[in-house]
Amino acid sequence: MRQNRAINDLGGMIDLSDEAIWGKGRGSVETSYDLDRTSEGKRLRTLLPSKPTTPTRLTWVLANRLELSFDETATLAKACWDALSSRRAGILQKHKAGLVIDLDGLQIEKGQDRFQCEKCGRVAAFDLAGVCLAFRCSGATKLVETLGSDGENYYIQRYKSLPSAAIAREHTAAIGPRLRNVIEGGFSRHSPSGLPSDVKIA
Repeated sequence: MRQNRAINDLGGMIDLSDEAIWGKGRGSVETSYDLDRTSEGKRLRTLLPSKPTTPTRLTWVLANRLELSFDETATLAKACWDALSSRRAGILQKHKAGLVIDLDGLQIEKGQDRFQCEKCGRVAAFDLAGVCLAFRCSGATKLVETLGSDGENYYIQRYKSLPSAAIAREHTAAIGPRLRNVIEGGFSRHSPSGLPSDVKIA
């Protein structure tokens, strides 16, 4: 879901329709997910295919890589969907014809293992019997060696150092148009760092 940008816009703070951010043909406020196609939606994606001969990425990995039957795949997909879509879980929220990830419900954790496919290079946060999770990839995954302690991690040191690399109010490319206009309007009036009002730092 995250890969296909089936996410909420945090109350207009993220512009999901801007193709300059997401890529040509990928900007859309319509994208959502459901277990199967019980309703019509412009960009409604489903976990289960309409027929067994046209698999989704999820069902292809489960059937072709883990050798589950179509019925076993459907049962597992339904159990996962029911758990994720429950209001109690707080992970997904209603949007358009289906559900999207509620970004307010996400938590960032430190120190998770990463697994990388030796064939296509895809990186995943969990291991699924050593098989790659990419659609139609036949590769195997291996554990990615960690960088060690925080002291050895370039990115951790970079983001902890001062001054920071950028000031958030000066970088408005990835936020919604309403909030962007407010921020850029304030930026042009106050002109921090002595910059002319038409300069935006990226």
